[in-house]
Amino acid sequence: AGWGRLWAVTVPVAIMMGVFLMLLIYARRGGAPRSRFRGLPTVAPVCDLPDDPADALAELRRRAATEER
Repeated sequence: AGWGRLWAVTVPVAIMMGVFLMLLIYARRGGAPRSRFRGLPTVAPVCDLPDDPADALAELRRRAATEER
């Protein structure tokens, strides 16, 4: 009767340890496969803008209007 109780405890513990080890290996490998999406494309900074924010905004709007045409 003692062996039955031992197996009732040992088998679930062994299964849980196996699942834990598989999750540990999965996490160390990097997890799920990463998608190809890396985020929004970056835009090169515009360096030649005026220091005044209002003038800089006007310049950006002017450039956007000329690029649309």
